[in-house]
Amino acid sequence: MNSSPFRRFISTAEPPELGPGPRANIQPLSALNRQLDAALEEAGFTGTGGELIRATVLLWHDHHDAAHVIAQAIETQDGSYVHAILHRREPDYGNAKYWFRRVGQHPCFGELGVRASALLKESENSTLGEKLLPRGQWDSFAFVDACEAAAGRAASDVQSRLLREIQRVEFEVLLEHLAPLLLPVSDADRLEERLDALRAAEELFNGNRHVARIARRVNLVPQPASGLFIIETSP
Repeated sequence: MNSSPFRRFISTAEPPELGPGPRANIQPLSALNRQLDAALEEAGFTGTGGELIRATVLLWHDHHDAAHVIAQAIETQDGSYVHAILHRREPDYGNAKYWFRRVGQHPCFGELGVRASALLKESENSTLGEKLLPRGQWDSFAFVDACEAAAGRAASDVQSRLLREIQRVEFEVLLEHLAPLLLPVSDADRLEERLDALRAAEELFNGNRHVARIARRVNLVPQPASGLFIIETSP
């Protein structure tokens, strides 16, 4: 996946806590919404996809209520994913699992599993790795369980820090998934569409010329009133 153009909104000194926060150095809701309004408008991002980008960024900055209003109104796989993360951080672990069941196998899970695996190998925490990546596949329910098990631990706890880093990667991968779906059509794409239209027109023109040649050979004469053809025969 490519880096999201909205990555700058989640480039903060500290990633979100596993719980609700709020933590220091997050942006105020009103200021953040103004910046998002400008960024989404500039990029031409509209519709539910743009709102899910907003909800993801708001959730990163611990604005849970505002993010929840958006996520609960978008009943898609992506909307359910944002909703599930929100309840995991709330924390309401049972509700988070309900929304992860609605998510199913999300397209983000493959890339998330790859990046989480790299973090786990670097930390040499094979026990957690076996739980989160059974058979090498990301398990969102196991991550909910791991976050619940870490609840109440000190911020300096090694495993809690690792889980926060995995959650950071989850946000990054989700934004990378959401933003490309909404990228405006590029000039190159527009040019390719025009070329396709020209090719189609050329094929149609050549086909009509072929029909005209056949018509001349068998003396088909178009009838202006009816649009039909008759065959002229010699007396």
